[in-house]
Amino acid sequence: MASAIIDYNNALERLVKRGEKPTLDGVAIEAGRSKGSIRRGIDRHRELVAAIDLAAEQFGKEAETSKEVKQTARIEKLKKERDQYKEKYENLLAKHIGTIYQLESQRIEILELQEKLGEQVAKQKAAGTLVRIVK
Repeated sequence: MASAIIDYNNALERLVKRGEKPTLDGVAIEAGRSKGSIRRGIDRHRELVAAIDLAAEQFGKEAETSKEVKQTARIEKLKKERDQYKEKYENLLAKHIGTIYQLESQRIEILELQEKLGEQVAKQKAAGTLVRIVK
């Protein structure tokens, strides 16, 4: 029986190294024994069961920490992406506002030129030389 306990302990170590959650059946199968061969009620398995339970508890804590770390990393990545898009948006907005300002300035300039042309036309009409401007 001592060799079976050694096999079980070695199997437990292998499962932990591979990052798999150790269970009673999982350790038994990894040790090459039948499923259900490790039982909580058997005295000779008491230490083995305690070691498996401890390893499973540690696995659960590590998995939980790993999830938190992954979530935190994802949140940080999304925040950076958000900031990049916000910067692109602000740059495009500034560019378009500049273009709109330019167009408005040109529209005002055109109106002023039309007004001056209208004044010249009126003067030419009054002077009777409108034909020269049109040609």
